[in-house]
Amino acid sequence: MQSVTFYAALDNTAGIALRTTDGTVHFQAEHTGLWTALVDADAPRLHLHGRVDIADAQALVDGNLVVKTSRTMQRAA
Repeated sequence: MQSVTFYAALDNTAGIALRTTDGTVHFQAEHTGLWTALVDADAPRLHLHGRVDIADAQALVDGNLVVKTSRTMQRAA
């Protein structure tokens, strides 16, 4: 098993969820950066929104990451 990272929400908090190689799941809140270890009882509160690696690769192909990270390349209005 490999580590897998997902864009996620825990309750109303956006962030990322990480499943490690040993099967444990952790959530990092977007605003605070704090990691929280999750247990099975947290599963109904956790919503996964897509694997980070796949979503970021597609955003790069679509050009979305260029707009977010570049100060000179902006999408025409």
